[in-house]
Amino acid sequence: MKTATILAASMVCAWSLCAAPAVRADGGQLAARIEAMRDQIKQLRAAVGDYYQAKENGDTAGASAAVQKAQQLWSQLPPRLKQRIEEKHPGTSRRLSNLQNEAAATGASTGASTAAGTPTTPGSTAGRTSTDGPAAAPATAAPSAGTAANSTSGSSASSSGAKTISDNSTLTTNGNTTTLDKTATGPNGGQTQTNKSWTKNGSTVTEQGTVTGPDGKTAASDGTWTKDGNTVTENKTVTGPNGGSTAINGDWTKNGNTVTGDKTVTGPNGKTATVDSSATHDGNTITQDKTVTGPNGKTATNDKTWTKDGNTVTENATATGPDGKTATGEKTWTKDGSTVTENGTATGPDGKTATSNGTFTKDGNTATENKTITGPDGGLTQSNKTYTKDGSTVTENGSLSGPNGGTATNTNTWTKNGDTLTHTGSATGSTAGNAKQLQRGGRIFADDSDIFGRFQRDTGNDGGAERAARRR
Repeated sequence: MKTATILAASMVCAWSLCAAPAVRADGGQLAARIEAMRDQIKQLRAAVGDYYQAKENGDTAGASAAVQKAQQLWSQLPPRLKQRIEEKHPGTSRRLSNLQNEAAATGASTGASTAAGTPTTPGSTAGRTSTDGPAAAPATAAPSAGTAANSTSGSSASSSGAKTISDNSTLTTNGNTTTLDKTATGPNGGQTQTNKSWTKNGSTVTEQGTVTGPDGKTAASDGTWTKDGNTVTENKTVTGPNGGSTAINGDWTKNGNTVTGDKTVTGPNGKTATVDSSATHDGNTITQDKTVTGPNGKTATNDKTWTKDGNTVTENATATGPDGKTATGEKTWTKDGSTVTENGTATGPDGKTATSNGTFTKDGNTATENKTITGPDGGLTQSNKTYTKDGSTVTENGSLSGPNGGTATNTNTWTKNGDTLTHTGSATGSTAGNAKQLQRGGRIFADDSDIFGRFQRDTGNDGGAERAARRR
């Protein structure tokens, strides 16, 4: 599903900069820390998505209920998490507060329409038209994973029946140019079209891309990555549907076994955030340090180490927020024959812990993954997947079940024919969010702290559309 991202990374990362992710890949999938931390944000996103869907359908009662739920969920978030969300996405709290006024306006409009003899037709709260995928979670307390299979990344579906999402894409290499064409179809039939190309000319890779949503609005990106000796430089501009532009500039330099990076992101409002990072490979250990400084000067850090000892790889992670509070995580992957066993724990600043346990087994042309995540409250989420290779085709079949009865199934196929890789996939869940969680398609949000994502209706330019386009 993320072939284009991987391809772009491979073009740019000419050295062992990519070594740390490779060590993590030896263990398999996302850590329980990431899954657990994402849960509360997903529920809040779901409520916001429900509100916008109800508003568009003229469902005044549904919109009001969704607003109340969203504001309640926001009030229940840990103060540190809300602070980080505001730092990364200014105006989130204000916009959540303004939803109540929007809901009231919707009610007035609906009342006028009914009085005029045009009855409203309340619609379902069906999910939005895109899919979601993994990303790094904000460094904060680990919330409950107990509703993982019952929450959505955008909006929840109605109880009228299962919801299906799908996407189809082709990745083609022709000489020095690779192109991606992708169509993602949401549960209501709305489509998002992504078109990108990467062209290598000497030591420079140029990217051009557009993303067009179901509403016909388009965001565009243009960027270059240039290698000069031991340094790679990135310059990229993302232009949102409304014309606001975000500039991304960075460089990464390799010196011996260490790669250091500096990145600056300047939004449409001129505010700037920076990321300073380093990765060092020393024997059987890889160390990664990252510091993010927001427009207000506040910083957050994320430090990780991966160590290989025999057949076991151990990851230790520490994330410290601007307030000095710390979350920690540890995960191990052990290979025994054709099976890799994963065990992990994540502890938030409040001392609450989530765990993950899984096995990954290869038998001939089939690989099987079975994983259980236990949230701080004891809720269980179970994921089972199989991958089968038949000639030039790989097929994935998966199922997901959550602690509250939510379920989803998915199927994906990847086929390589000459210089073209074709992907087709679909996921069906008891809600649209269940399907999105399992399918892990192209994401709609800038990161896990982005509450509104595609669902921006704010007249102010908070850069959300640009962020949503940038991380596709």
